[in-house]
This record gives sequence, C-alpha cells and structure tokens, in this order.
Amino acid sequence: MVLTFLLLVPACAAGVVLLVTAALVAHVDRSYDLGASLRALIEQRLGFRSSRKDRIVWKA
Repeated sequence: MVLTFLLLVPACAAGVVLLVTAALVAHVDRSYDLGASLRALIEQRLGFRSSRKDRIVWKA
C-alpha cells in the first residue's frame, strides 16, 4: 500500500505533463492551420501567390 502511494505521485505528475504537452501540440497545430488558411484566403482575394515559389502547403 505504501508503494502504491509512492508511485501515485510520479504517475500523476507524468499524466499532467502529458496533458500539458497534448494541449500545447493541439494549440500549435490549430494556430498553424488557421495561419495557413488565412494566408491562402488573403492571397486568393488579392489574386497572387506568396513569394515562396508559388507553393501553398495543404495539410493532409
């Protein structure tokens, strides 16, 4: 029982680290998607492509 309680603290800490990491990855992914789609919309409205060799990256 003592061993269970001693292992409970690191397990909870690892769970919190994984939760925070997943939230940060989701935020970065969402931000990139929003930025890429906004850039594509602006370029489409203005009628030109970016200077990045006419390449728009689409996420699969």
